[in-house]
Amino acid sequence: MRWLHLEASEEVFGEYVGDYLLMMVTEGTKDHSLLPNVWDNLPAVQNNHIFKLDIHKYFTADPYTSILQAEEIADRLASGQTELN
Repeated sequence: MRWLHLEASEEVFGEYVGDYLLMMVTEGTKDHSLLPNVWDNLPAVQNNHIFKLDIHKYFTADPYTSILQAEEIADRLASGQTELN
């Protein structure tokens, strides 16, 4: 599996964000109030297309777990379930 790491300034951040955001969080994360103001202008945020994923569950990257993670993400996107269980 190959990971892409990209640093983008606030001015161009929106150019790299799609229609949906997958946000790695820890249990108990309340909201995104500490993020820059540019966050609120993103279509994914305005349309409530932010899907929170437990960083402890999704940080593992072995092949079997990656398949399970992809299936769970697809199910959550299809059902619109944005919050952690």
